[in-house]
Amino acid sequence: KRFTKLFHRSFTYLEYGFDYSQVDSIGKQDKKYDAVFLSRLVPFKGVEDLVCVWEKVVSILPKAVLLIIGSGSEPYKELIQERIRTKNLVSNIQFAGQIRGLEKFKLLRQSRVFLYFSHFESYAQVIDEAIASDLPIVAYDLEVYHSRSQYTDALYLFPIGQYDKAASKIIDILQDPIKHRNKIEKKFPHWKHFAEQETEFL
Repeated sequence: KRFTKLFHRSFTYLEYGFDYSQVDSIGKQDKKYDAVFLSRLVPFKGVEDLVCVWEKVVSILPKAVLLIIGSGSEPYKELIQERIRTKNLVSNIQFAGQIRGLEKFKLLRQSRVFLYFSHFESYAQVIDEAIASDLPIVAYDLEVYHSRSQYTDALYLFPIGQYDKAASKIIDILQDPIKHRNKIEKKFPHWKHFAEQETEFL
């Protein structure tokens, strides 16, 4: 009984994943944002890198707008907003706060490219969410992302801190969306197979 009680307290069930069919039911959305970032606003997620990269994008595309989805502590959010003000990017970066469910996927599909400059990830479901939303992705080159290349040909990875190269790719995507659009191909059988593999593992 004592062991059972200890075991019961040591594990917590957490929901993970998303319903692909529900995401697909949203359909196409009019593009409102040039880029979107989705994550908790904490230092290791690369939010400060994001602002630096976006500054370089805006130097070439002055009207480009980035949407940041996610929440964080007020002190850290204020630090980020101060960086944005210092770099004169107030009109180029918008905050949506924490958004969940289908509304989150609507915002993803209203964007042209997904940006993610996290320095460390154990999995990063947001990459899957971006793929499901038919977005090209520009991110730092973390090993955990490499298996995602089987789901999309529009996953562009760069070494941590390579702001110029990341910005150049973002600009290329925004200036020639058709070329990159043709690289986005939903491979639903692969998603289904992936789900079956995970179910067998569990």
